[in-house]
Amino acid sequence: MSFFVSVIVMGFIPSLGFSILFHVPKRLIFPAMIVGFCSNAAYQAVIYTSENRMMACFLGACVVGFFAYFMARGLREASTVFILPGIMPLVPGSYMYYTMSYLIERSYSQAASSLSSTLLMAGSVALGLLISGSILKICTSLKRKVQSLYE
Repeated sequence: MSFFVSVIVMGFIPSLGFSILFHVPKRLIFPAMIVGFCSNAAYQAVIYTSENRMMACFLGACVVGFFAYFMARGLREASTVFILPGIMPLVPGSYMYYTMSYLIERSYSQAASSLSSTLLMAGSVALGLLISGSILKICTSLKRKVQSLYE
């Protein structure tokens, strides 16, 4: 039960907060929250099964990329309206906090380890968005080429 509650709470609330912060139009706040929920659900599912945080961030970012594309198409808005609030549950903020804490405590080996984890997680988020966007662009291009053949 607590797994599902954490997925719902940690998916919806950060997305709601950042939707308000980024001035997402009121009619798009709930769809942006759904993108955040789905990204956090994918992240938590990978963490629950394998505890691989880099893969979890990557998969969550891929989910954000795909959902943002389809929400943008369906609601006729820019995809960034959905990407920014949707990606917030994946941001490794606590890891950056721990890195800074270790630096202040002069625990440089722990700081280096924490920093490398943080950078790998942030990089996997960026890579997930890049790959999902590339796949969608390739699919769209192929669809247009196939449609032009039959016209």
